[in-house]
Amino acid sequence: MREKSPLCPTRKLKTFSNYIKKYSKILLYRCGTVGFLGVLSVALLLAGCAGEVQVGDVGGKVYVYEKEGFGGEFLIQMKEDNTFEYHEGFLSSYIGAGKWQLDGNTLLIRDTVISWDVKENYFAVDGNDLVFLAGESDNFTHLTVSDGERFVGHPIEEYFPTKSE
Repeated sequence: MREKSPLCPTRKLKTFSNYIKKYSKILLYRCGTVGFLGVLSVALLLAGCAGEVQVGDVGGKVYVYEKEGFGGEFLIQMKEDNTFEYHEGFLSSYIGAGKWQLDGNTLLIRDTVISWDVKENYFAVDGNDLVFLAGESDNFTHLTVSDGERFVGHPIEEYFPTKSE
């Protein structure tokens, strides 16, 4: 069995912290304590908003494969509690499920339905879409998704409407 590589590490934090270490003394000297704290606050705010994908950006959505699934739509439902389910199409009775996690803009879904055949699949989060990363992925049961193919994100309510009272 091949060894899995860890989720892609982000270098933003290391780069940003090195920048702060290097220039904090200069900023403190030139701006004073209040000015330094203001500059630091703005820098931290901007670093936090620099495109880091959050759980809420992925959870609560249904992702639909851009191509035909196995006899219908291939859907991946990402729940807000970091669990997911997928169904490759109407001709498949298999429903994959497990937990998902984010590392930067890399999403890992780990299908643990069959304990002796755990499948790990990686995606890049691109706006509302998931882009399949075939290199480290095990792929799916009935379909082989190619590198770079997309799953288009939709609010869960579009596919699974809630009952109105």
